[in-house]
Amino acid sequence: MNELVKKPGMVSSLITCSRLKCFNRCKRLHRYQYELGYRSVHTPLSLAFGTVLHAGLEAWWGWWEAHQGKTQAQQSLESGVMRTTLAASQEAMLAKSRECEEMDQATMVKAEVLMIGYDARWSAEMPKYRVLGVEVQFRTRLRNPATGYPTKDLETAGKLDAILERIEDKTVWIVEHKTSSEDLTLGSPYWQRLRMDPQISIYYDGAEALGHQVAGCIYDVLAKPGERLKLATPEDKRKYKKDGTLYANQRDRDETIEEFRNRLLLNMAENPEAYFGRAEVVRTADELKESQADTHATALAMREGERLERHPRNPDACFLYHRECSFYPVCSLTDSLDNAELYHRLENVHPELSNDD
Repeated sequence: MNELVKKPGMVSSLITCSRLKCFNRCKRLHRYQYELGYRSVHTPLSLAFGTVLHAGLEAWWGWWEAHQGKTQAQQSLESGVMRTTLAASQEAMLAKSRECEEMDQATMVKAEVLMIGYDARWSAEMPKYRVLGVEVQFRTRLRNPATGYPTKDLETAGKLDAILERIEDKTVWIVEHKTSSEDLTLGSPYWQRLRMDPQISIYYDGAEALGHQVAGCIYDVLAKPGERLKLATPEDKRKYKKDGTLYANQRDRDETIEEFRNRLLLNMAENPEAYFGRAEVVRTADELKESQADTHATALAMREGERLERHPRNPDACFLYHRECSFYPVCSLTDSLDNAELYHRLENVHPELSNDD
């Protein structure tokens, strides 16, 4: 049986970064999602935003992979079509947005503007690299930290957003994209946490399994714009100056989508560092070994929880990211997994991975 497809109730031996994060967040949530295969019918708007933006980034990097060593202007002259990296990204995002019913116009504008800024920020850097692959899937045996040898029945898997060769020194780098609402200033807690982030270490192993000796990870973070559409001040709360105009913080009409777009573009142009952060994250041999031990121990804990049928709830995770957990109604005993209006069951509990290996 393909490890990516398990019958409900059967625990897959495949460990992904998403699964690790889920288990560490809440054992009961892991039970619902990875042991039973349930997912929420409704996608939070923040996740829809990330999905659409990721489609744009994939197309952006794919453009560079397809046109190695050529500037956008050269490629356009040769093809006779002005199809730039940005155009490719916008087409991909539009197509993906049609699959996301939760996307609204203002959120789509945020994704589009962020992609415009990303293109302007990083296109000039691309001639320094050769793109070896985009959305490259890997699968490899998890090492036993006690012996250093691969385990027989535990595997890690994932997708590398991109693999690059730096032309100057021929070193290989993996690229990881993230969106965040946190402070992206270098040295902030966001970057400090990466010293122990298991995803980077797992991706080191994944790239090695694909035949690459990795120098490090280019961690590429985009800050989701926090701005919102400005709405008209309710009539009963409007205050006027002596000349009949409203005070500066009040409005007599809603901001248009085009005005919102222009405001975001201006903010981004004035302070690009607040929206786009990059850092080279490296792992020493000791750090990789320590991370492998963490992952191995977590994988064993997953199995032990299933064997003992113990999946404790974590109330601290019920309202993370300013929203209620999709499975809160089930954990609080006010609803059931059988409610088809809330939940559906997946055959593939790792939908981010393909099923063809």
